[in-house]
Amino acid sequence: MAAAIGGPTLVLTLGWGGLVKFWLMPWLVYHFWMSTFTLVHHTAPDVAFYPAETWHEVRSQLSGTVHCDYPRWVEFLCHDINVHIPHHISTAIPSYNLRAAHQSLRANWGEHLKERKFSWDLLKEIGDRCHLYDEESAYLSFAKFDDRAAKTSS
Repeated sequence: MAAAIGGPTLVLTLGWGGLVKFWLMPWLVYHFWMSTFTLVHHTAPDVAFYPAETWHEVRSQLSGTVHCDYPRWVEFLCHDINVHIPHHISTAIPSYNLRAAHQSLRANWGEHLKERKFSWDLLKEIGDRCHLYDEESAYLSFAKFDDRAAKTSS
């Protein structure tokens, strides 16, 4: 309903430029921001997938996501969601307790945690080494998946 009223109101009062400036650009920035966080926290090359017979809830919650250190201003703006592993343990942990929860996890389960420092090289590494889970071979690159799909469809 808000878009049905807000969109035309922006166009009528500010023109198409207003729609781009006050709706499209914030929308694109927000989705880039959230997609980057999601990608870094869940798609790092060292995050393992386990077949059903070896999957264990605790191991998956601790090592199935990544804690990433971002510049302090990013962490402030995002209410420390980069302190991501406690979020996977319990979504009931409030943002102001995420750092304390992470320190406790590090002290007790440190060898299971994945921690990285954000950089554009990290994003490139994730993009270059992105993979698909496959029950037969555990991991497939997108290229190998495409090759296999082409062979089975022939």
